[in-house]
Amino acid sequence: MPGRSENDPLTDSSVTVLRRCVINPSEKENYDDVFLGPLDLAFTAVPTNVITVYLNKDTSTVRGIIDANMFKAAYARALDYYPVLSGRLDENPNTGRRWIRSVGVAGAEFIEATCAKRLDQIAAANKSGRVFVSQLPGGSNALLCDFVPFDKEFVYKNALMSVQLTTFACGGVTLGYHVMHAVCDGTGTFNFIRDVAELYRKLCRALDSANPDSLSPEYLSDFCKQISLNDPTAD
Repeated sequence: MPGRSENDPLTDSSVTVLRRCVINPSEKENYDDVFLGPLDLAFTAVPTNVITVYLNKDTSTVRGIIDANMFKAAYARALDYYPVLSGRLDENPNTGRRWIRSVGVAGAEFIEATCAKRLDQIAAANKSGRVFVSQLPGGSNALLCDFVPFDKEFVYKNALMSVQLTTFACGGVTLGYHVMHAVCDGTGTFNFIRDVAELYRKLCRALDSANPDSLSPEYLSDFCKQISLNDPTAD
């Protein structure tokens, strides 16, 4: 994705992007294109953004409390259950009909970044000890992927789902989730976040266990095996 200019108000010089990569479902399968419904078509270029904040309670270390490689593995496994998030939006120029193509091939995005600021100091500035969105770098926008609001062409060229892992100077981290509303509403986004977190914890426990947990979200059925992803209106 193209970067923002230095004069863009959404940038923050304290945040440095280290690397970007594409994440696809861990299980290689052939997925059909997914056609969108009428409600989905109304929110083509509108994203759902969520920032999750994790303070580092171990003051003896400033190493990030979320392992990037372990998170990428959990991310890929979660996409096995949410494969459409690894596709790309497309549109028929003659009819305006939109669908998700290249499912399981184009990939979701993962970004690793660092921030020179300290999350613990941001939290300590509030009597409640909470971190507010307005206090985060760039009003939290610097903790998310680059995005051009309401630009359909930008949306069609880039990932539907992006997660940015930002490690702060204190060892605390944020995860910035960005997903296009046309393919996943707020409830679906929070379900995905919950399932990625659960899979991450299971992967971490598996390192120290002779009998690792099953790597599947506890409360999520495998919808890809229960419903057809084909166009329901096709002949």
